[in-house]
Amino acid sequence: MNPIFSNFLNALAESGLHAAYPLIPEHLDNPLDEKIANELRAICTSHFIRQRSSKLNALFNLKRSGFNPTVVFDVGAQVGTPELYNAYPDAHHVFIEPVAECLPILNDIAGQLKSATVVNCAVSNVNGTTSLSVTPSRQYSSIDAKMGDESREIDVKTVDAIYEDIHIEGPVLLKIDVDGIEVKVLQGAKSVLRHDCVVVIEASIADENPRFNRVVEYLSSYGYEVYDIVDPLYRQSDWHLWQVDLIFVKTRSPTWGSKAYN
Repeated sequence: MNPIFSNFLNALAESGLHAAYPLIPEHLDNPLDEKIANELRAICTSHFIRQRSSKLNALFNLKRSGFNPTVVFDVGAQVGTPELYNAYPDAHHVFIEPVAECLPILNDIAGQLKSATVVNCAVSNVNGTTSLSVTPSRQYSSIDAKMGDESREIDVKTVDAIYEDIHIEGPVLLKIDVDGIEVKVLQGAKSVLRHDCVVVIEASIADENPRFNRVVEYLSSYGYEVYDIVDPLYRQSDWHLWQVDLIFVKTRSPTWGSKAYN
């Protein structure tokens, strides 16, 4: 084996791919070695792109760009979104989840964080009560569509109402995962959207009720632009892009930094 590749493998075993990658030379005289080096570069690049396209690394990139929220809303928290509190452990985290069976796990997570609140309610563009449809697995629920045979009454609140209740000022990160009523949640967050705010929102592309365009259009009306696209989900039957998470930042936010490609 070419000593170059031995050094690459040793560095990979000891320190990981980021340390090993610079050891692949740009050019080699032997055609077979050159082919191996090209394949290694392609494998490494694919891995780096996959890492960067994760929600966690996108949030770390936001942090490096200067965005540090005081409050993080996790709308549709289910059993927690580790990326949010791993990226921003010093923020006050607000877990909002309508399914009561998820609350013990969320309360346990909240107890381990520096500052957190758990709110058991649905979120929409009104305050009051509503009917919640729950799947047998308790993994999914909806106030807008039938998800299973069980239905229960639950409080429904706007993001703005919850924000007023916690009395914490400062930049806001608003994560939304509500399987269909994203625009209604945004309609109930008009006050928050006028703050220094970043929005992370799941948007479907290929289902029967795609939300991607509607979410982009609504947030554009509040001066937000797509800053990043992460966590792509592909339909395995044909590898069609099914959904993504979109990260929105205000057009004039300093988080954008330079608009030049360099």
